[in-house]
Amino acid sequence: MYGGSVHAERFPMPRDGIPASRADFTDGLLAFNADVWKRKRDQGLSLNVELPGVDIPPSLKPFEGDLKRMHHLA
Repeated sequence: MYGGSVHAERFPMPRDGIPASRADFTDGLLAFNADVWKRKRDQGLSLNVELPGVDIPPSLKPFEGDLKRMHHLA
């Protein structure tokens, strides 16, 4: 980091299972996030409370671990 330039750094490579272009996932991620937040709000739950019974859509499986941790899904 020090003694170098960010302009000389290599761009990170995509992780397995996640394509280089993630723009195709934007609408699905936004809809999923909104659904989880609405469920918690409707049940009077704090956002950091675990929520059981939420399935990750097949189109978002590459992000399953991240979504479960982010939303505290059981």
